[in-house]
Amino acid sequence: MTPVCSKIAHEKIIRNIKSESKKFSDAKPHIGLAVGGALRLKPDIEEAEVLKATDWKMYQNKTSHKQRTLRRTKAARKLKQ
Repeated sequence: MTPVCSKIAHEKIIRNIKSESKKFSDAKPHIGLAVGGALRLKPDIEEAEVLKATDWKMYQNKTSHKQRTLRRTKAARKLKQ
C-alpha cells in the first residue's frame, strides 16, 4: 500500500517494482514476487478493505505470472522435440 498519492504515481511505483523484480527472474533458486496495489480513493474506506483489494491484485498477478511461465515452458519443450 502506498501513502497518499495520485493514481499515476501509484501505478509508476507498481511498474518500477515489477521491473526491478525481473532482474531476479533467472536466479537459482527461483525467486518469485507477486505485486499488487490499491489506492484508498475515499477517506471513509476502511484500511482493511484497501488491503483486501491489494491482496486480490497480488493474487491475480501471481496467477497471471504462473500461466505465462507455463506457456513459455510448454513452448520451450516443443522446440526441443
